[in-house]
Amino acid sequence: MGSCISIECGSSSSSSLSSAVVLRRRNANGPKSVNSPFGNPKNEPLYRVPGRLFLNGSSEVASLFTQQGKKGINQDAMIVWENFITRKDTVFCGIFDGHGPYGHLVAKRVRDSLPLRLLSHWEVKNNKENIL
Repeated sequence: MGSCISIECGSSSSSSLSSAVVLRRRNANGPKSVNSPFGNPKNEPLYRVPGRLFLNGSSEVASLFTQQGKKGINQDAMIVWENFITRKDTVFCGIFDGHGPYGHLVAKRVRDSLPLRLLSHWEVKNNKENIL
């Protein structure tokens, strides 16, 4: 279960989770490796985008919270991306509910790829409009 709450007025909290938590662990085959707790390590730069919340936490305009239940792995993924598409007045907010044995992986993949696809689509559309 997750929630996404946004307010118009600034809150008293000035903390922001704009970067990812990176875990170091020993690989059975060799030295320490850096792995993201959220899947594919090559997506790690995505977790460091300023204004992008995807863990429990809050900023001045939004709050994210999720709690693990008793039924197994949490298959929900969530995101709040402030200043989305480099606009101060735009916030992307999403909660993705996974189902099935790989639901948690699908939800996280959509959380990470959908905003980038939207951004790419808008850039292509704007470029076409500027050419005409």
